[in-house]
Amino acid sequence: MSLSAKQRQAGFSLSELMIAMVLGLIIMLAVVNFFAPLKATVEESKRLEDAADALRYATLSLSKSVKRASSIVSLSANELVLAVAASPAQPSLTCLGTSKTSDYNETYRFDAPNLSCDDGDGAQIILTGLEATRFALNGELVTVLLKPEKLPAQYGQGIQLDIALRKPLWQQALNSQQNL
Repeated sequence: MSLSAKQRQAGFSLSELMIAMVLGLIIMLAVVNFFAPLKATVEESKRLEDAADALRYATLSLSKSVKRASSIVSLSANELVLAVAASPAQPSLTCLGTSKTSDYNETYRFDAPNLSCDDGDGAQIILTGLEATRFALNGELVTVLLKPEKLPAQYGQGIQLDIALRKPLWQQALNSQQNL
């Protein structure tokens, strides 16, 4: 019994199957090559987001404290101690979120990778994820250099914040007005 040519070829030939497999492999490689850079982009975006969040919170917290401070008690490269005046008539909100009705000191201390604050009731970590932090004073201007972990290399040593001591500046302005 002989089979007709149509009956013998009931499926794909070996060469057709091999070509289909090669085309499938090429398509799979194209898809993988498309998604690999996308994953790296998402990871880089997450790193930038984390660094921005750390900078935003540190900027907000430090600028509020420095602006309400009456004076600087002490300053070193990794510690800033601010004197804050408060009274029952004018309570002050500390860096830890508690309300104080008498004068107090706020101490910001950097101990890698944490920035902590002590309002007199014990130090608490307020921010983690910092690679470097440095405090300096230039007249009535407090300079804070912050470098979050995973900060892109284009920012070099970190981001510099310059915050004016508002109360001493206002007092100087009032004193100069009275001398006129």
